[in-house]
Amino acid sequence: MGSPTVIVRDRIEACAAAAAASAAQLRLDIRSAAWVADAYGPMVFAAMIEAARRAHPGAAVRGILDCGDSAGMAMAALRHGLDVRVAVADPIRAKLTQMAESAGRAVVAGEGPLL
Repeated sequence: MGSPTVIVRDRIEACAAAAAASAAQLRLDIRSAAWVADAYGPMVFAAMIEAARRAHPGAAVRGILDCGDSAGMAMAALRHGLDVRVAVADPIRAKLTQMAESAGRAVVAGEGPLL
């Protein structure tokens, strides 16, 4: 089981999650809502996570973009420094995992408790 996970829709929720993580002194995964990847894209979600980190520098947070079944979106998210959650066939997942590891990122298979 991983770190606790909070699902967010916007920058305000991401900053609130980072504030809570900082106050509780715990590592927190901030994951996008399922529709965020298509609506905002990886660049905007990465900026939301960075804004949360800047607003709460003591927070240990990891940004995870839920890419649905889009391997292309997952590749773009990795390029923007995000970890990804993606529902794809095993051979594609293996390739994405290799790409993620070479970039110091991760393809998230399981997650901690949802908060």
